[in-house]
Amino acid sequence: WKKGFSPSHLHFFWVARRSDLSTFKWLLALLPQLKLEEKKHNEHYGGGEQQLQAMESRVKVLRNELGVGGPSSVGASGLPPGWQSAKTEDGHTYYWNSQTQERTWAVPTAGRPGVLPGQDMRAKQDELLQTQESLVAASIGNRSLTITLYLTGCKDADIQPDPSAAPDSEAGLITKLLESKVIIKAGRPRWDSEFTQIAETYNTMYGKEEVGVVFCGAPLIAAALKEQCEEKSDVNGTLFRLHKENF
Repeated sequence: WKKGFSPSHLHFFWVARRSDLSTFKWLLALLPQLKLEEKKHNEHYGGGEQQLQAMESRVKVLRNELGVGGPSSVGASGLPPGWQSAKTEDGHTYYWNSQTQERTWAVPTAGRPGVLPGQDMRAKQDELLQTQESLVAASIGNRSLTITLYLTGCKDADIQPDPSAAPDSEAGLITKLLESKVIIKAGRPRWDSEFTQIAETYNTMYGKEEVGVVFCGAPLIAAALKEQCEEKSDVNGTLFRLHKENF
């Protein structure tokens, strides 16, 4: 944002030892507040969490029924006669037949004649296109902040919520964070898995999206994040933007 880039999605990762939680109480106290601010913003400016979730669920159902992949993963080569690729106003690639006016996310193959499909299939293809366009439009005002804490030196059993724990204890801090929808994982960061999941989610739901990654810490972690941002970025799909801060 200091360079004029205002991401819609921020994924904040913090790596620390579980035994250091009490040292960073000042930071941990801010995280639930940030999640609350995210919710307030989206309720006021966004499309509404329930509405977006309903559209996302419908997109997944339709894509599964039609057996299509992410719109950003398809290519425009090898199309049979009558078929050509086009893009929606939001940059999503789809395919249409100039003879039958059929529209689809799936790439038509040489063995697939350009004939009008069954009414049910065509209706679902139209609904998928319209729902995804509506989802993108409804998400314009939304901002998402995902906070993930990787706690080293502990196991999964050590990061479970404990309502009976004292508020200032390590278990109490973990419980409060989990209640605020902060993600906590035990062990070292699994960056490849994290970035793959993020890219697949945005490629499937939106086709094209920019994701901001904020970092401050050890150079080795910075190098790993930079590598993942470059490796997982797709000019026709999800783009990761790495922001490094020095305190």
